[in-house]
Amino acid sequence: MKQDEQLFLEVSTHSDHAAFQELFHRYYAPLCAYAYKIIGNKDDAEDTVAHVFFKVWNKRQGINITSSVKYYLFAITRNRCIDQLKKNKRYQSNAEVQEGYALADKGADIEQTYQLRIKLTKVKERISSLPPKCQLIFKLSREEGLKYQEIAEKLSISIKTVETQMTKALKELRLVAAAF
Repeated sequence: MKQDEQLFLEVSTHSDHAAFQELFHRYYAPLCAYAYKIIGNKDDAEDTVAHVFFKVWNKRQGINITSSVKYYLFAITRNRCIDQLKKNKRYQSNAEVQEGYALADKGADIEQTYQLRIKLTKVKERISSLPPKCQLIFKLSREEGLKYQEIAEKLSISIKTVETQMTKALKELRLVAAAF
């Protein structure tokens, strides 16, 4: 297997399609996972990475990489993701834009982060599929930090009802966890 720098040299100086394809196959999936971590949408992440490779091919002769090819590809992917987020107005405040930068700059394992995001999506889907009353009780308990007694008083129901509904919600979440 050729080194990335050698492959890129072949791409940039000889317009070598095979070398470009090898780089593409080597980095497409990791870059998509990285873009997904930043953007949070699989289709947008894949479109962004495809655009990055399109741009690399079109500008191949003018690109001067001063670090590694891997770093270069991840850096331009990060920048493209952030541009995409700004363009789509997915982040509404400056704080959210900064959060996107922070996610992009974290050194966490990209695949692990991608898998975690999938798991969290499944958990959220399972919570939203709960009956409305069960969902409300779960959110009051876990998101607002209310005690069972406080939930019972707030909703004018018995503590036993709160306990039953929480047991039901937690059972559903255990089913999601067991699937992993």
